[in-house]
Parts: sequence; C-alpha cells; structure tokens
Amino acid sequence: MKNLILILLLSFALNTNAQERKRNCVTIKVEHLDNYKVKVIKKDTCGEKTVITIRTYLKKEWEAKQRKRKLRKKEINNEKNISTCFINDILFSSTRKEKVI
Repeated sequence: MKNLILILLLSFALNTNAQERKRNCVTIKVEHLDNYKVKVIKKDTCGEKTVITIRTYLKKEWEAKQRKRKLRKKEINNEKNISTCFINDILFSSTRKEKVI
C-alpha cells in the first residue's frame, strides 16, 4: 500500500513539473481614432526587452484581419477534433464487436 501511494505521488509530481505554464506575454490594445481608423498597440514582454509596436489600420483592414484570425482558430480546432476522433476510432474499434449484415 505504501508503494502504491509513493508511486502515485511520484507520478503526480512528475506530471506537474513536465507541464509548461503558458504566459500571456503579448497584450493588444485597440483604440478607435476616427470613424475609419484604428490604432493598435502591441506590447510584447516575453523576451529580455519589452517591445512596443504601434500601428494604425483602416477599420475595414482591421476587421478583415480579425476575421482571418477567427477562421484560422476555427480550422485549427476542427483539425484537432477530427484527429482525436480518428485516433479514438482506431484505438477502440478493435475492442468493439460490430455486426455486419
């Protein structure tokens, strides 16, 4: 019983140390200047130096950029879901008994 508890604690400690923590290093602030302009301030604190980037976009350009980002995120999530479903089908198909008519 002591060995089992020791193994569980050891595996838990290894799992928590192996996982990397994600830091949100990049912050983006959006300011609307006029009816047609947007000012984007990007602050990156990941490296040794803090990098601040200031850009101005037309509102249409910024909205188009945001749409592209959303589409990319959706595609990545869909690919992850499809791959996990495919792997689960492969892993568990041998354990299931299917009837062929």
